[in-house]
Order: sequence, then structure tokens, then C-alpha cells
Amino acid sequence: LLQELAGGELVSDMVDEYPKQITQSKINLRRSELDLVLGHYVECKDVDRFLEALGFDHSYTETDWTCTPPSYRPDIEREIDVIEEIARLVGYDTIPSDENIYGTFRYEHPDPEIKIVPIQTTLVGFGFHQVYSNSLQNKQDSGLSGKPAVKMMNPLNQEMAFLRTSLLPGLMKAADFNTKNGSPNIRLFELANVHEQSSDGFDGIKEYRHLAGIILGEENSLSVHCDSSEEDLFTLKGYLFGLFSGKYRMRFELKRADQPGFDYAQSILINQQKVGAMGRLSSDWVQKMDLDIVNAYGFEINIEPLMKMMSGKKQFMPIAAFPKIQRDLNLVMNESQEVGPIVNMILKKGKNLIIDSNPINIFIDEDALGNGIKSVTFSIAFQHQSKTLEDKDVTPVINDIIRVAEKEFHAKLRS
Repeated sequence: LLQELAGGELVSDMVDEYPKQITQSKINLRRSELDLVLGHYVECKDVDRFLEALGFDHSYTETDWTCTPPSYRPDIEREIDVIEEIARLVGYDTIPSDENIYGTFRYEHPDPEIKIVPIQTTLVGFGFHQVYSNSLQNKQDSGLSGKPAVKMMNPLNQEMAFLRTSLLPGLMKAADFNTKNGSPNIRLFELANVHEQSSDGFDGIKEYRHLAGIILGEENSLSVHCDSSEEDLFTLKGYLFGLFSGKYRMRFELKRADQPGFDYAQSILINQQKVGAMGRLSSDWVQKMDLDIVNAYGFEINIEPLMKMMSGKKQFMPIAAFPKIQRDLNLVMNESQEVGPIVNMILKKGKNLIIDSNPINIFIDEDALGNGIKSVTFSIAFQHQSKTLEDKDVTPVINDIIRVAEKEFHAKLRS
């Protein structure tokens, strides 16, 4: 056309530039992969026929084909591309459907902190509010607990130069802020990490998961239904007892101890393992942090041992069909004698017959009992799983308890 219509002149033959040589890659088609993807067996002679129809150079061994696609099919690069071409030639409609049901079982590790959620919801049910305080503190606040604090390498300022070693300073500041802004009745808790520099270097930094709380102000406000009452050590004990013993059926105990952060402290023992402390918050801490809160009570617990306790299997006991026997035991002892160890002794001496024991009355009268003496009445419940108990079963246990109480606690039966 150029010569005929435009007067062009052909000066040489056609030249093929061919700037880049096309290399044909070899593709390995496995017999097993073809059967797996199609879910259907295609005869080897049919596979050979399809490959020839596609223009493939190919050779077959006992387990696979080695294929070289034609240069005009640059889209065929992988084994799955060859299988797709074979499936197209076989006919998608001719491949039978697989009526079997298949599934892949994937084992997922459960969230290690999933057991913490019931703790949070239970405390919220008790009227607590969860707070999140800054994990960075100044040198004074981070050192109140007496533990070596982790110093930041590049702090923003000196008020955020150390990682906290206790959650209580942050909770105390939050309570102080709320009381100064018209909210005098406080129930707060925090669940967060604390850090400790146990030795030099990064390897010496220890991290722990703690649960802490603070109560302040009125437990109940004055109304037509009840008188007003203040939060105290006993209400705090009730919250923790309801959480661990009531919710998780763990053995909850308190033992008097000296603990930084408290003026009057009790060690918290769960299943006879010390996990934290509770008590009236330290007036020294209040003064050092320049706070205005008074008569505040709090607790702090290392939650990690509790997670291990909660990970065990729960055992359910059948409801006993036989009646209980209730006995009251009135013991006279020194006024300084703690009641908790005696309760533990009664439960221990129960010989699997005592299911519960509680002090129900404490009587102090100098004229009736003498100076420095108190009378404590213990209510003891007996029950057996397979028979009805009689006096002959209960009386030896009571006598043994009286004997041990007099020997170990100098407590005598009140006449």
C-alpha cells in the first residue's frame, strides 16, 4: 500500500529486530498434584493428548511430566497453570463433584488472660470502677514500695522517668482527684503491669501483672432503708472474700504482717500461698504525695499465681442428701488472740466431717470475764456424704477441738 498509494520505495528485505531472546521454561507436572487439584483421575494417555493439543513439548516418567509451553503462551508459568489448561480441555462439567466433607482442624492457643475477665466483671458488680493510670512515675512515687525501679533511658521529664513498682500510688492520686472534685465515695481498681529492676541490665528487669484497688468514703448512704456506714477494713475483706472464695471457691485467708504502703496490713493468702496485701493505706505515702485522702483502704495482689490456680480443672461434688448437724462452741481466750487460726484449726480437725466454721459472736466484759479476756462463739456445721451423723460421731471431734484449742491457743471452754 505504501508503494501503491504513497509512492514509497522498498529499500531492503524485512528485518526482525528480536531484541530479547525468549526462553522457554520447563514446568514439572506431578501426577499426584494433578489428581489432588482436580479431585478426579485423568488417564495418562489423555494427559499426553491434551498437552499435544496445547502445543507443549513434553516427556513422561512414572510420576510426572516435564512440559515446555509454546512461545505464544507466556501466561503459562506454573504447574497450576498447566493443570488449569488440562481441566479446561477435560471439561469442567465432566469432572464429578466430591460429595465428601472436609475440614481443617486448627488448634488455637486460648487467650492467657481470658480468666482475668471474670475478676473485672465481679469487681464491677461490687461497685468498683476500673481505671488506667500512667505507668511512668517520678523517682519518689516509684520508690515508695521499697523496690528498685526501672529508670527510663530517655524520659520526657522527671515526672515520667521511672516505671512504676506498685499500682497503689496511681490509685491514691485518682481517689484524691475525685474527692476534690465532688465524688467522696470511691471504689476503684486497676489491673496492669508493674516493673522491678532486680539486677543490672535489661535482663534484670522483671515484669509482673498486678491487681490493686482502693475504697474510700461511704459504703452505704443514709436512706429510709438503712443508716449510713463508712468503708473500712471489714468491707474490703468482704469484697475480696466474695471475689476469691465466693466466685472461685479458693481458700481466702488473712495474716497480719508489715507491708510498705499500709499503716495496718494483712497478708493475703489464696490456697495458703501469699499473693499480696491489704489494709489501711499509709498516711506516710499520703503525706509524701501531698494528698488529702484519709481513712482510705486498699489492696494489691500479684495476679500471676492466681492464673495458675484458675487453670486447673474444676471438680464438682454431688449435693449431700443427708442432714447437717450444727454445734456452737464458746471459747474464752486472751483478747489479743486472733480468731482466724482457731477457725483453721477447727476445719483441720474436722476429719472430713466439718464443712464450715465461723465465729458468730465476740463478747468482751471485764466484770464477767476479766481484764484482757474475750469470749468467742464458733458455729460449726457437720455433714457426711453417705450417712446421717449422730452424737457419737460428732462428740469426739468436739472434744479433740477443745483439747487442741487449750493446748495451742490457751483457749478454754466457757463454763
